[in-house]
Amino acid sequence: MSHPPRQAVIGLTGRSGSGKTHLLSRLLPVLRARGLAVSTIKHTHHDIDIDRPGKDSWVHRNAGAAEVMLAAPGRWVLQHECPDAPPTLQDLLSHMRRTDLVVVEGFHATVPASIDAEISQKGCTSG
Repeated sequence: MSHPPRQAVIGLTGRSGSGKTHLLSRLLPVLRARGLAVSTIKHTHHDIDIDRPGKDSWVHRNAGAAEVMLAAPGRWVLQHECPDAPPTLQDLLSHMRRTDLVVVEGFHATVPASIDAEISQKGCTSG
């Protein structure tokens, strides 16, 4: 029995303000130009909520839906409630379609390989 190849995952690490997002914003167009499909995961310790009170999706979620999907003609977003434990990197990857590469900003301890944005930025400066 053959197993599907593992998803290629690389992390982007660094302190807050070290340039992780800037580096990623420069790296993504280069990878896309080389024909790679790239997904990203941004981990945060802050609470997130894309809903607004009174909107239908907010009503669905607050009424007890385990997941709420917002679907528009050009994009969809899946909100998944995690009341018992925060999601692991593997949990999140299992919900994403397979691409050539997933770049993860965060989850430092569980990403197999990573680039330190602060070191990368220092190496890219001139002068």
